[in-house]
This record gives sequence, C-alpha cells and structure tokens, in this order.
Amino acid sequence: MLPGLAQQLVELMAPYLAHTSTALLSPDEAAATIEHFANCDIVAANEKVVLIAPFTPEDSSNRWTSPQLDADVQALWADPVISSTAAGLLKLYRTQKEALIHNDLHAGNLLVAGDSLYLIDWEFATYGPIAFDIGCLLGNLALAVLALQGMEQFERQQEQLRLEQQHLSQLDEQEQQRQQLPSRHNSSSLQQQQQHHSQGTTPVSTDTSLLGHSQNTSNMAAEGAAGMRSEDDKQAARATAAAATSRKRAKRSASAK
Repeated sequence: MLPGLAQQLVELMAPYLAHTSTALLSPDEAAATIEHFANCDIVAANEKVVLIAPFTPEDSSNRWTSPQLDADVQALWADPVISSTAAGLLKLYRTQKEALIHNDLHAGNLLVAGDSLYLIDWEFATYGPIAFDIGCLLGNLALAVLALQGMEQFERQQEQLRLEQQHLSQLDEQEQQRQQLPSRHNSSSLQQQQQHHSQGTTPVSTDTSLLGHSQNTSNMAAEGAAGMRSEDDKQAARATAAAATSRKRAKRSASAK
C-alpha cells in the first residue's frame, strides 16, 4: 500500500465529485448534464459485471477458484440477505444520479508518478451514486489482498507437498536398495563360484550347511582311502607269500636233480 494513499485519494476524488454534484446545479442543468453523460451501453455492461452476474448462479461469466471456493460461492448465492442487498445496490446505481463518477475505479486505473496520483481511463464515466467509485476501489483492494493471501497459502501448500513427495521418494529409494542387497550378494557369490570353477579350485563357503556337507564328504573320502590302503596291503602279502613258495619249489627241484 502506498504511504498517504487515503489522503491522495481524497484530494483526487473530492474535486470532480463536488464540482459535478447535481446539488450545485439547477434542475434543468442537472437533467441536461445527466443526459450528456448517460453512456447507456457502457453503463448497462458495467452494472451487469458488477451488480448482476456475480449474484446470478446461472450466469456463465462467473469465475472462481474451484474446488476451493465452491462451498463459499454456493453459500453466497443461497444467502437471501446478500441477494436482497445486491438488488438494492443495483436500484441505487440506476436511480441515484448524484455526481459524475469514474465508474471503473480500481488499482489498474490509478497512475502513480512520483508523489502524485492520477486517475485515468474515463470512458466509463457517467452520473451515479457519489459513493460508487470509492466502493469499487475498496472492493478491488480487498480482493487483491485476499488473492495475495491465497497465493501465498497455495505456495506454502505446494512447497509442503514437494517436501512430502521428496521424503517419500527417499523412502522408496532406500527400500529398493534394501531389497537389492540379497540379490547383489547372490550375484557376487555366483560370480566367485564361476571364477573358482574356471581356475580349477573349490570356493570356500561360509554356509554352515555346505560346510557340514563338505566335512561329511571329506570323512567319506578318508574312509575310502583307508580301505584302499588295507586292500593293497593284503595283495602285497599274498604276492610275498607266493614268491616264497615259488623259491621253495625251485630249491626242491634242484635237489632232486
């Protein structure tokens, strides 16, 4: 808000409202002046936009932030006090020709140049209620403040949503990493086994079941080896006995000759 805006608005609006007031004119002068600034087409369009359409549910030109404001809009249209007040304001707008009004006073038509304030775009000007201009400006400023608050709230909600989505993404990533750990371990073990196989070596396993199986296999191999050694000893003894028998026979045969 501009500093000193209220005082500047008083100094800007008081001259044209006071100097054109029908209270300062004779009845004939007032009638001629009002007729001169009738501006019928623009006045009809303006009253529709400001005082009719916003309070008419079936009017397709109405716009609002949906679905956030749906309930408020429905409540406004269903309120009989608001409807009655709007109808009364429309009647005053059409009948109270008190002074020349700008008829489209909002922040966009206020020009700030240094310390001076100017009111531009007078093509809507007509005779009407003396309070209409200031009422339009206050309504416009109130809507601007509410819109700004709504935008700030929306931005905060969007930022909160972004942070929540970022947190969920991090959790998903951590979960995926956790699920991939066993598969990575299995893949690494398989690669090690393939490497040992290609090198002709036996991989050392930390699996207790595999260790037990390996131990049983070793025991069986040892027992088999011991059995094989015992059988070899028996065959050697038989061979030695056979050789001794052959020698004895050879001596006997030589003695007989």
